[in-house]
Amino acid sequence: MKILHFLPFFSPHAKGGTEIFLLNLARAQVEHGHQVQIICPNTSQEAAGDRIEEIPITYFPFPYGERDKRFLSGTSAHHTSVAFCQIVAGIDPDVIHLHGIYPHFLKYFEALLQESRRRLILTVHLVNIVCPNQTLVNWRSEYCEGKVEFRTCSTCISSAEGRSPGRREINALTIPLNAFLREMFGEGSRPTHTSTQRRVDSQLRVLEFLKENVRIDVLNPWFYKVFALNGFSTQRLSYFRNPILDAGHFLPQSSSGARRECVHFLFVGRLSAQKGVDLLIRTLEQLQQFKDRFAVSFVGKHTDPHVIRELHRLINAGFALTLVGEIENKDMPLYYRGSEYLLFPSSRGSGDMLPLVIQEALESDLPVVSSNIPPARALVKDGINGYLFKADDQDDFCVVLREIIEGRRSLRFRYDKESTVGASKYAYYNALYQAGPSRAGI
Repeated sequence: MKILHFLPFFSPHAKGGTEIFLLNLARAQVEHGHQVQIICPNTSQEAAGDRIEEIPITYFPFPYGERDKRFLSGTSAHHTSVAFCQIVAGIDPDVIHLHGIYPHFLKYFEALLQESRRRLILTVHLVNIVCPNQTLVNWRSEYCEGKVEFRTCSTCISSAEGRSPGRREINALTIPLNAFLREMFGEGSRPTHTSTQRRVDSQLRVLEFLKENVRIDVLNPWFYKVFALNGFSTQRLSYFRNPILDAGHFLPQSSSGARRECVHFLFVGRLSAQKGVDLLIRTLEQLQQFKDRFAVSFVGKHTDPHVIRELHRLINAGFALTLVGEIENKDMPLYYRGSEYLLFPSSRGSGDMLPLVIQEALESDLPVVSSNIPPARALVKDGINGYLFKADDQDDFCVVLREIIEGRRSLRFRYDKESTVGASKYAYYNALYQAGPSRAGI
């Protein structure tokens, strides 16, 4: 089988969760004899080639930075879509596996399907596939159910803090009108008054395209419900039933009262406020009296100078913090084995879908201390394979860490090693590809 992985970002060499997921799957597919390639946009608006290990990469020309609002919203085509279709035709894949899609890619894929009905599969790595606000958190900082409606979503985004009073008034006047016109005339009536309404309209059109043309790999049961709520046929939805995420595979060994000399925590991910590093720093400050009884290793890309300065301030104050930086994914098991808990303090607005780092930690028998954002709750069962605290709640996070450090909480689990995650995941995606619509549109 010829498989083409579409990455909506600009480099498969990056070490984010989406890129690692894609490469691990691609490696398994190559090992099973499939012809595998990767395609992603090139900001220089020209085609280019590359390789990562034995896997060819094609960069298609893409107008990054294009200021045409119609192009960004996916309502007008750009001439580079012709080159994209030609490149795909030259590769001639049986299936295209998308690892994300944004409105500005819509015309590229619409043009592609005009020429051939290749199988399209989408793995939903981030919640922005559905939410026009990119987070599934509304303006009141509450989780929303995930149903995209023009009136509701436009009102949500326009009500957010930071919007100018004048812009809010314009939205308040035009949202009901545009909602009525959409109800009467459908997609033929497109809002043009504000960027907020254009954004929601773009998201709705992407979802309609996905409903008609793409099989969706939703990654977890939580998001399965979100897509079903948005009118997707259950015949187009599926997710991998990962055996290690079944609570029945965990045999917890909890104990209390055992004081430890030093507890080793691990943080893996981009060092940014969105990933909860600011919250972690403030929480560690609350634990200053225990700073000789715990250590934290930070593995990930340094993207926020303020965060790095704050971490160095804690190091200078005597905290045992190690800034490892970015490493190859193949080296991660060493850090999982050398730690006692993974810390995952992501904020409500992180946009995480099904965090790969949590899955890797659990596969390495490492308990997880996580914020209770919905995707983390799909993985971490409190008291079985980790502990949950209230997202963005510094005091609740501090309580959990303090009880671990003091020995009042201690969690270990044994995992059913007969579960072969890699083999079963490959089989799941292979079956998903076979189930997609054929080139003839059947």
